[in-house]
Amino acid sequence: MPLDADLPKLEGIADVYSNNNLNRPAYVQTISKEEMEKNSLTSKLKKIGATFGKTIDDALFGNAYGEESDGGNVDYEALGNWAEKIDAYKNADIVIAKLKQYKDDKENKSSEFFNNLGVANYSIKNTDEAIKLYNKGLEFHPDSPNILYNLGAAFFDKKEYEKSYEFFKKSNEIKPNQKDTLNWIDYVSKRL
Repeated sequence: MPLDADLPKLEGIADVYSNNNLNRPAYVQTISKEEMEKNSLTSKLKKIGATFGKTIDDALFGNAYGEESDGGNVDYEALGNWAEKIDAYKNADIVIAKLKQYKDDKENKSSEFFNNLGVANYSIKNTDEAIKLYNKGLEFHPDSPNILYNLGAAFFDKKEYEKSYEFFKKSNEIKPNQKDTLNWIDYVSKRL
């Protein structure tokens, strides 16, 4: 059975499905059902689709999660919530493929969107892009403890410990006594 029968054909999607150790994008490959099940990304897509009670296309690439409706508007907050729900860190490839096309939209003022796209980039070690996205999210929600926390982690990875410390401290001021945040503050303070 051709794999392309199960996967959407969207611009840029070949990059997402090419992580299968084949020389061509996965959506043009013909493989058996057993081989398809072994393909981890395809398995993730099926699991996520089942979680939402939708087909893969509808759950991941349909308008049910914020894309253009009949009015032509995109619900960026819904896209951000969708990315969080499927775990942007663990499913970075899917989140980036879905959200990157909307990151430069001037109407996009969703801190949730930018935070989760940042998380996805951070998880694939694209720290500079993650920081840009987190900062964009802060423009719309300057007191987001989650974004501040994520900036703390990103600057720690860049060995910019003073910035890291300040972001963790600010996150703790807004949402006090979170165990992870307090652990980070203690850990980073030893590197100053």
